[in-house]
Amino acid sequence: MRDSIPGPQDHDLSRRQSLNQLSHPGAQGPFLLSSGSVCLSWPAGPSAAGAGGAGWCVRVCTSCRSVSSSPFPSSQCTNGHLMCAGCFIHLLADARLKEEQATCPNCRCEISKSLCCRNLAVEKAVSELPSECGFCLRQFPRSLLERHQKEECQDRVTQCKYKRIGCPWHGPFHELTVHEAACAHPTKTGNELMEILDEMDQSHRKEMQLYNSIFSLLSFEKIGYTGPSS
Repeated sequence: MRDSIPGPQDHDLSRRQSLNQLSHPGAQGPFLLSSGSVCLSWPAGPSAAGAGGAGWCVRVCTSCRSVSSSPFPSSQCTNGHLMCAGCFIHLLADARLKEEQATCPNCRCEISKSLCCRNLAVEKAVSELPSECGFCLRQFPRSLLERHQKEECQDRVTQCKYKRIGCPWHGPFHELTVHEAACAHPTKTGNELMEILDEMDQSHRKEMQLYNSIFSLLSFEKIGYTGPSS
């Protein structure tokens, strides 16, 4: 049973399919409603949907129409329209470059860091949504996913402890012990290690030159672009 009354625009199949990443093994949905909410419905019973019961809704970003996975807090305009952290920063930066006042993509009221506020209820609801680990493909609440991927997942990509002396190996964490036991870099001679370190230094210098060029461009107050003439 769905805890919502969909409007005429709620039957857009493509918009529903765009939210498949939020699906849960026991859920019917999710469905993106015209009001800008994601509706998730579970079989009846608190064990299926948590303390919220059989169904509940959370708001999505009014700009990108998705539920943010960003660890940074979301913001809402004075009329309550939600913006994920990425879209909010982009809207403010884009308006500054154009020397315009940033506005909410939905109601066009003025937005700024001082005018907008957080919505803790939405942040809490989003943190409980299921999200898939990119390594082991198991599902976890979003609030636990980052820790799982960084510290707990046995399939997370990791590097050899001898990478500082040139070992290029990287692979799943559960293979790390076997690789390090057989890694040839600790047995290399001093001359071999010096050659490897020189190559690494040259690569690092090239990267720093690229980064410095990018930072220099970003330091300009305005950046103009002229497309190719037709």
